[in-house]
Amino acid sequence: MRRRGSEKHPTIVGVDLHSGSPRSIRRARYSLVVAKGGEIVLEEREVGLKDVISLLERLKECTLATDNIFELARDPSSLRRLMLRLPEGVKVIQVSGTQPGGPAKVRELAAMEGIEVPPKPDSLAEARILAELAKRGHGCELLAFEPECRIVITKNNSIKRGGSGTNRWRRMIEANILTEAKRISSLLQNGGIDYDLYTEKGEGGLKRAELVVYAPKGVVSRAIRPSTRGPLKILIFRRMKEKIEFVGKPRKVKKRPIIVSIDPGTSMGLAILDLHGGLLELKTLRRPSRSQVIEEITKQGRPLLITTDVSPIPKRVKEIAHTFSTKAETPAKPLNLREKRRLVQEYEERTGVRASSSHERDSLAAVLEAYKRLSTLFAKAKARAKEKGLPFSTRTREMLIKGRSISEALERSSPRTGDRIPRKRHKASPAASSKRSTPVNSKKKIREFEAEIEKLRKALREKEGEMEGLRDKISELERERAIELERDRRIAHRDLRIRQLERLLSEEKRRIDSLLSQVERLESAIRDPPKGWAQLVLVKSLSRAGLEEAMSSGRVRDGDVVLTMDSSGAGRSTVGLLSELGVRAIIWKENGPSSEIKEELERRGIKVIDGRATDVWWRGGAPYASEELIMGKVCGETEKEKGRKLRSILEKYRSKIGGRIQEENNV
Repeated sequence: MRRRGSEKHPTIVGVDLHSGSPRSIRRARYSLVVAKGGEIVLEEREVGLKDVISLLERLKECTLATDNIFELARDPSSLRRLMLRLPEGVKVIQVSGTQPGGPAKVRELAAMEGIEVPPKPDSLAEARILAELAKRGHGCELLAFEPECRIVITKNNSIKRGGSGTNRWRRMIEANILTEAKRISSLLQNGGIDYDLYTEKGEGGLKRAELVVYAPKGVVSRAIRPSTRGPLKILIFRRMKEKIEFVGKPRKVKKRPIIVSIDPGTSMGLAILDLHGGLLELKTLRRPSRSQVIEEITKQGRPLLITTDVSPIPKRVKEIAHTFSTKAETPAKPLNLREKRRLVQEYEERTGVRASSSHERDSLAAVLEAYKRLSTLFAKAKARAKEKGLPFSTRTREMLIKGRSISEALERSSPRTGDRIPRKRHKASPAASSKRSTPVNSKKKIREFEAEIEKLRKALREKEGEMEGLRDKISELERERAIELERDRRIAHRDLRIRQLERLLSEEKRRIDSLLSQVERLESAIRDPPKGWAQLVLVKSLSRAGLEEAMSSGRVRDGDVVLTMDSSGAGRSTVGLLSELGVRAIIWKENGPSSEIKEELERRGIKVIDGRATDVWWRGGAPYASEELIMGKVCGETEKEKGRKLRSILEKYRSKIGGRIQEENNV
């Protein structure tokens, strides 16, 4: 057991099980004691877990002390749910240490601290002891959450918008998400808070933005307020650890050296090899935080090299490499898609491993390319070790990956001087011994070494020149790649604009066709009537009200032929008005007059014509009928007299109609 640091909450809540159990049918009841400033301010017996949580919510910041955490939860799953229900400012302390302990353990601690313990303490006395032990720094804190949180910005699904403006509404929402993501990023930067940003692009901006903020939720909430109103949702989440830990409990960390490859992005690919080329891990992480990536890596071992196929190396990969104090690198030659597929396919056929996504494929290809380069170096070092009679171990591989030369790696990884493997010594002849010891030979060897050094320096300068040329070539390729990406982006934008304009053009064509149809109908309406057609006077209803309306507008005059849609409303007063106006005939289209009214009209010289089979031609709102048909219906004399009167009537009728048209034109 360890003592915690000097930082303490001013309020401590000691809780001990009174009756029942979280693992039994009988509901658990607790005794609790609230101590503040060394004094007990509250004691309660037989309270439920909900009451305990309500008290903690009122206190907000306090320490909850218990002798066994599983007195509050029946299993790890329910413990995780309990930790989510507790306020953020509550610390949970298990006084008995990192392993669930019993009352005897607590009594031992109390005796060691000089705390008086009754012979048979009840649950309330136990709660007092727990609060006092927690105050004096005993116990271990439970850590359930990572020291980070996530901010999610997305569309509010409770607000829907449909109809013809759906696309415009969606683009507006995406633009608002982009603006909000920039605003929150700026606030975090101004506050000096580190974060990673994951985005999902949309046509108008962003469909979704998620920020992994490396600060507690309480710190972030002071600068950024969550919101669920309006078209956007801004939510802040705490991230729970995969496994709840106790502060001070030693973690088992694997020390084996490994090679790591990361394919960064919203979905991150992770591949890990040991120094013999064995695959330890291959998985995809969805919007991971740095702590998640680091945790996945440390599960497998200690990274000596972190590689990625993205050039230049992304900031996120550099930060992870910096955490492990190791180097990050990319392949000397960028891998295209065909090379990645070939590397991964060969490895899959050889080992039976399968990459389930493009992110896993890219990360596996990068780590295989790195190991391929290192394996050449390992082969050379192994051959050198065999020549010198030295062992070639994992330590040697580790030194080579760290950048040591082959000679230095073999020397550093070989056994110490006392444990060195004895080498066979050959007796040299006196002549050879004297030859080795002469100054002339020493000077000759020095000159040879100097010549070799100069040769190596020259080769180094040549290599540096080649490297500089390769760097220039890489820079040129990066510029070309940036140009290609910009070109592709512009082409995609152009194609999108073309599709939008094509849709707009189709809509305009349909609109033009509709307008042309209307123009044709209007032109047909304003054309002059065909020769031999006479204008009629339209009266919608032959009732007295309808006839008086036509009379007030001056449409009915002496000698007119009236066209009516409905003549069933005609009465004797209507017959009198028609007779006074000098109407010559009535043509009805739908409902005819009664037989009594028809006889009265005929008696007064007004012809009643059934117009259901009569052709009517319309010019605008004015009806026209065949002159010959009208005269044939109206006149009933002999053929000779009929012809004479017909010509006279037609001439008068035409002159009258012509005068009326002239009068209308003048008006």
